[in-house]
Amino acid sequence: MIARPLRGELTWCPLWWEHPEAVFRLEALRRAWTEFAPEPGAAMSIWIRDHLDPCLRELLTPLGPFADCVHNERYRALSGHTPIATLPTRTPE
Repeated sequence: MIARPLRGELTWCPLWWEHPEAVFRLEALRRAWTEFAPEPGAAMSIWIRDHLDPCLRELLTPLGPFADCVHNERYRALSGHTPIATLPTRTPE
């Protein structure tokens, strides 16, 4: 897993599942992963390059789905609250 702090204008909402665009993009990412995961060789690298990285760029951009969210990590950091250590997840239904 790649974990790095968000800097600058990048934003992440700990309540990401409340943002329909984020849910849509992450579900598409998950579906692509289930197709690539069993493949040998460079499949994981291709998934990262062609799916994960573009998806994260869209989600975290200052104009992305979390841009105006009052619960995003940038807001929490600026308001003095302790940011959560890991991104929240939920078990698929």
